[in-house]
Amino acid sequence: MEALSPFGLLMEQGVTVVPNILLKNYVRLGLDEQELVILLQLLLFRQSEKERRPFVKTLSQLTTIPEVQIQELLAQLENKGFIRLASIQDEKGRWSKVYLLDGLYNRLQELFNNNTLHKGREQDFDRLAKLFSQVTGLPLAPKHERMIIQWLYEYDFPLQLLEYVLIECHERGGIWQKDWRIKSIVDNLYAAGLKSVEEVKEWFLSYDEDYYWVNKFAAVLGRAIRSEPEKRALKRWSQEWGFSDEMIIKAMEKSCLATSQPSFNYIESILKSWKEKGITTPEQANKEDAVHRERRVKKKEEKKVSHRRNIPKIDPETGMVIT
Repeated sequence: MEALSPFGLLMEQGVTVVPNILLKNYVRLGLDEQELVILLQLLLFRQSEKERRPFVKTLSQLTTIPEVQIQELLAQLENKGFIRLASIQDEKGRWSKVYLLDGLYNRLQELFNNNTLHKGREQDFDRLAKLFSQVTGLPLAPKHERMIIQWLYEYDFPLQLLEYVLIECHERGGIWQKDWRIKSIVDNLYAAGLKSVEEVKEWFLSYDEDYYWVNKFAAVLGRAIRSEPEKRALKRWSQEWGFSDEMIIKAMEKSCLATSQPSFNYIESILKSWKEKGITTPEQANKEDAVHRERRVKKKEEKKVSHRRNIPKIDPETGMVIT
């Protein structure tokens, strides 16, 4: 009997068919490396006649991924629609649980069909990936690849728009060149339904106006204003309540003098009081403060007089209380 070649010996162990389109496009499908490994193992067991559904412990031993994490990955793949757990009956009438991969096959079929619709996007990806690395100063990681693929295929943004965003962030420098900041900007553009370079230019201008407007108040408080509730409060005081920037700053200064840690709740209480009293100018606010001070001084004096009246008088010779 002729000895088997090394390749022949390997082939004797069996072959699992893995679609090349899966290996080439798993990132585009929204999979990470660990999810891909689990899918490959499930393909192995689905194509094996001996075992149809692997145990979590078995998958952990084959992949070195902890069992708890294996369970999380299987749940993620189910939630994403790549696999589903079903009961099947064999030729002998026995029922068993198996993972069906029809969701994966359907996604791969869609990807194959859509490839003809996205000709040229591969070149767009290469250009954006190169520019992204230049702007951020980072090597392209799998998470960045998934991000760019989302911009091109899910958001369907034109190449020129995405290039404009990256170049604009590069020119601004600093925090604008962080990968998470760029992702946030593109996500916001998509949420706003912006699709043209002109619209994006207007968005950046509007952002700058808001940014510098908010920072004007941050300088008074001595800290950054980053939270959305605080930004919404500023817009409410300005746009809904009609207070000028000068009046908002005056309320902030008043809050700073009253407490070492001024809060937006306290600032809002000041402005709400002014709103109810119809105070809209610094002069009116100063006048109200002066009236309030006079009342406090008068109250304090009245308290002193009242206290003096209540002090009993003592006769210095007898030591008796004089009534």
